[in-house]
Amino acid sequence: TQSTWVTRKTPFSPCVPCAPNTYNDEPNSVACVACPQNTETIDVAADGLIDASSAAKCECVVGTFTEKAPGAACTSCPLGASCAGRRAAPENSAGFARISNTTFVPCPVAAACLAQSRCAAGYEGFLCKDCALGYYQKPGGTCHLCPRNADAVFSVLFLLILIGACVFVGFTVWGASRSALDGNTRTALRTRRFPPSVSMPVQALQIVSIFAVAPLSWPPAAQRALAAFSVFSLDQDFFQSQCVTSSFWRKYSLSLLMPVVFGVFVAAASLCFGLVQRFSSTAAGFPRLHPRDALLSAFLTFGPLGYLPLARATLAFFDCRSIPSSKFFWLKAAMSNRCFYGVWWSMLPLALCGIALYVVGIPVFILVALRRRRDRLFTDVHVIRSFGGLYKLFRRPFFSLSVALMGKKLMIAAASLFLSRVPSLMVAVMLFAILGSGLLHGSSKPYFYPTYDRLELILSGLLSILLVCGLVFYVDDADNPNSPTTLQTRAVIGVLVVVLVVLFLVSCLAVVVDVREIRIERRLHANGQVWDRFEVESAAQMR
Repeated sequence: TQSTWVTRKTPFSPCVPCAPNTYNDEPNSVACVACPQNTETIDVAADGLIDASSAAKCECVVGTFTEKAPGAACTSCPLGASCAGRRAAPENSAGFARISNTTFVPCPVAAACLAQSRCAAGYEGFLCKDCALGYYQKPGGTCHLCPRNADAVFSVLFLLILIGACVFVGFTVWGASRSALDGNTRTALRTRRFPPSVSMPVQALQIVSIFAVAPLSWPPAAQRALAAFSVFSLDQDFFQSQCVTSSFWRKYSLSLLMPVVFGVFVAAASLCFGLVQRFSSTAAGFPRLHPRDALLSAFLTFGPLGYLPLARATLAFFDCRSIPSSKFFWLKAAMSNRCFYGVWWSMLPLALCGIALYVVGIPVFILVALRRRRDRLFTDVHVIRSFGGLYKLFRRPFFSLSVALMGKKLMIAAASLFLSRVPSLMVAVMLFAILGSGLLHGSSKPYFYPTYDRLELILSGLLSILLVCGLVFYVDDADNPNSPTTLQTRAVIGVLVVVLVVLFLVSCLAVVVDVREIRIERRLHANGQVWDRFEVESAAQMR
């Protein structure tokens, strides 16, 4: 008798087929055996009946797989994979990448990974993390086709740096000429040449751009809106640098060398102004600006302002990740590059220089400079003119607060990199830094002018709301259009839009108020009147 049949009760009874999903591998047996777990009989024998001649004819049902020999039980399909059943190996689902037959991990950019281990157009490499040749990466990791004028777009970055250096030198010379008109210590101490309320929102928007690249499951539209603020960090991705550099290592080197390029432009601009003074009687009337003084002024001005993007760009070199089923560590910023291997070691000295010069060097230099001159900070006109931009906006007990604010930025940068695998902890650390700073300004009021304390408090509150919105998206996975919480998602997006609009309006209003107060200061000073912050505020309220 064929093995696809089984006798009823005795060897002499007529044979009948085995029931579906059972088999019989012993001739003249009186019973069929059930197929192993998650398997079924599929093959058809030559006589048209289901072939149940052995356990090997029992194959995996859809949604299961096995790595063992035919006839073994099948297990459920791994998370992030799809299983066609029978003897097919698991295939990655869209948004996931295969590490092994049993391990599938989410892709950093979900849209980059297609089913059957394919990358979407413009993506390549491990986890489809890298941009293909001819594409560049925007903040958030998405790849876009390089425009034909990519070189021109990238050159705009250096043009902005050059223009910024020239404007800075001109503004420094103008400020020095105004300071030279009086030797009054109090006037030099509290005079504001430029509205500080401009730099405060800029630094807040730098933090917003970090929120955009945090793993918080932002909806695409929200992420694009937040990522647009990366322009305030002079992010190379915003200027399509990858279309020109084509390598992460070149891009990393350029990001660390940009401050040096700016310093060279500042020194060159000051030298050019010195040459102009020799041949122009108009320019000769302004104070001379030595390149050394120009570089020091640029360092003290833009060091705190650009500390957050510089620190994050430098520390990205050390953000290495392990991947399941791999004994190696990979660079998160460019997952096709291994850490502690090859080029990584050759780039380590540059990264350490960046740590020494930027991450540690800027706050340590400023702290030491202020501490060494602490007895003359509020009495020596020359010290005020050289270093006053770091502390003259603060009340005396808080003269080194600028260093503490850089510590807050470092905490945010480090959390966005090294805690991104645990988003809830990352958000907690960021909230601690932001709310802690806001509470300090709300309770201690370290600024000499209360306007800035109020502005810092409002900005901290708005940033905290944005971060909480991101946490809600992460918890609810709100970027899934089929999510049952669509109404809640739209509500959070509405809050996000309102916060961004309020942030813009508050920033504009702060600048208007600041300019008005500065004009009142100058009017009072021109009339020879004695003024202080309370008098300025009273005059502003009467106008």
